[in-house]
Amino acid sequence: MEIHAETVLYRSSWTAHADNGHVLLLAKDGERWLATDERGAGILQTIDGQRTLEQLVHSYAGSARQPFARAWLHVDTITRDALRSGMVATEPGPDGEALGEDALVARAGALLQSVNGDGRPNQRSGFNAPVALASHALQAEIEAEQPAEVDHGDVQEFYGNAAEEPQAELCCPVQPAPADLSHIPSEVVERFYGCGSPVGLADIRPGEATLDLGSGAGIDVFIAARYVGPQGRAVGVDMTPAMLAVAQGARPKVAERLGYDVAEFHKGYLEKIPLPDKCIDLVTSNCVINLAPDKRPVFAEMWRVLRDCGRAVVSDIVAEKPVPLAMRRNKRLWGECISGALTEEALAAYMERAGFYGLQVLRRTFWREVEGQRFFSVTVRGYKFEKQAGCTYLGQTATYQGPFKATVDEEGHFFPRGVAVEVCTDTAAKLRAEPFEGSFVIAEPAVDTPPDFSCCAPKNETPGGCC
Repeated sequence: MEIHAETVLYRSSWTAHADNGHVLLLAKDGERWLATDERGAGILQTIDGQRTLEQLVHSYAGSARQPFARAWLHVDTITRDALRSGMVATEPGPDGEALGEDALVARAGALLQSVNGDGRPNQRSGFNAPVALASHALQAEIEAEQPAEVDHGDVQEFYGNAAEEPQAELCCPVQPAPADLSHIPSEVVERFYGCGSPVGLADIRPGEATLDLGSGAGIDVFIAARYVGPQGRAVGVDMTPAMLAVAQGARPKVAERLGYDVAEFHKGYLEKIPLPDKCIDLVTSNCVINLAPDKRPVFAEMWRVLRDCGRAVVSDIVAEKPVPLAMRRNKRLWGECISGALTEEALAAYMERAGFYGLQVLRRTFWREVEGQRFFSVTVRGYKFEKQAGCTYLGQTATYQGPFKATVDEEGHFFPRGVAVEVCTDTAAKLRAEPFEGSFVIAEPAVDTPPDFSCCAPKNETPGGCC
């Protein structure tokens, strides 16, 4: 959504209720609500329909004693959550009919009991901005995306039929490069229902372990198998037996043409990937995350299976504006990755909160217009870095080399170009690795490095190696 430094924000009339570290902001009509922490509630309470976003940031920076860059990150994050939930707007609007005080207190108590830690950002990544832990809008979105009449069985049936008989209407805003398909049987290529080419944009290196979620007939797994070589590993996970049967049937043909067999397929769900922690260098998905009712556990699972400094490259359909709830209940559009589409902003927010950093949109292509809603195919890349316990300052500095005048990371560190900024051991390690490699000069202090110092293998060293 379009907000900038001069945007003036308006909020609903609400009451605040606190319990167990959570603060519930409940609109006086009893319908709209948002749960956050004390920082988020404090920021939203300062919205008054008069001050601009920039003025709110200055106010928060002073009251919370935060550097301006980190204050901007905090205010921008919680404000966008509140905008998506309808608790905050860029224009004034009616509040609705107010409930009585007793009814509001009872409603608030029930809602606070339902708030858990599911919406809390991944603290192991360093992202620590205040967010909406839950809201009426998110709850309605999840319930509408997977109503009783649309479940995993419907999606399995939909793609099971597409496995039996190729369906041209499901394909494809972006096609893989022809050179990547030369070793793949036609029965697999004909059943490609992706919306991008994440494997082709992932810069796969020999020896890496890759994982494709919702692998279908196996096309992205077989492309990855060519790039990882005989010392690598290319894994696919899918929940549809008919698709897995096509992939398993094509596997011997691919192995014969490549001269080695590194592809493997597993039955499973995106929300619970059947692989151990930290075993994968690259996770890809191609138009499947939209099929998940709640995207948060999907991104959390992707982060879990990745090794430190591993990366996720996600191709999916995004909506220009939030998809209306009525459209979300359309079974056909659900299977076509339309009904469950996030906005591009929401997709990035979900990835950041799962722990991914250095997000970059690698490709964006218009797909189609449905019922007046415009949809795009995007491919987004993000990296994993897990902060170590006991991160310390040893006198290391990071100097940003440009090309921008300055830059800010996901933790709110501000790096003016050409200025040495003291950083902790974790931040120094992160800035040495992709995607920041080459953008910073890290200066070491004249002291010994502690034995548990965390670092990531440079691009030309062993994949997935962290010391």
